Amino acid sequence: MKQFLLSIGLCLALVTGASAQIGEKEKRSQEVQSKIRQVDLMIQILPLVLTKEQIREILPAVEKSRAKQKQILASEDDEIIKLEKKLDEALKAGYESGAYPPRDLQKEVWAVTKALAVRRQIARNEIVEDLYPVIDKVFNAGQKKAAANSLDWKALDPSAKIDDTKEDQKIKFFIRSVFMDPAAYDVLVKLAK
Repeated sequence: MKQFLLSIGLCLALVTGASAQIGEKEKRSQEVQSKIRQVDLMIQILPLVLTKEQIREILPAVEKSRAKQKQILASEDDEIIKLEKKLDEALKAGYESGAYPPRDLQKEVWAVTKALAVRRQIARNEIVEDLYPVIDKVFNAGQKKAAANSLDWKALDPSAKIDDTKEDQKIKFFIRSVFMDPAAYDVLVKLAK
């Protein structure tokens, strides 16, 4: 199951990096991949047997987390775009005179991308901590247990010591893996109808 989740995530990552000018076949493929992701999310969400009212209670928190994720990505875009002038200069020098890209530029790009990754991880943890109290309040004991045990941690990390992990940590992992997925909000909206 986890390998399926990882492969779908990789496919979606590749899709989002695709050119704006795509052909009909590529567009269809992206639509099918989106459907695959929706089915995968249903595999995780439907066993929780959430009522429409529970979903409606969760949706505002998930929507808020989506807004925060979009804000973070926009901030990252700003940081990346700041590198453009130096990158253009390095590319021009490389193409026109075979000049090797400056090591300082390589270090700067590495530092920026590393800082962005750390910032993104911190923000994702904050979002999970914001979503957890809502989930904890809305879910009943059976739903919490189902969420806590629905994902196979060993598939992601064979060295994981799942036996020592508390239920709240497992639920937070579920939140990160399922409710923070970009497609989860739309799936939840459709399930709430």
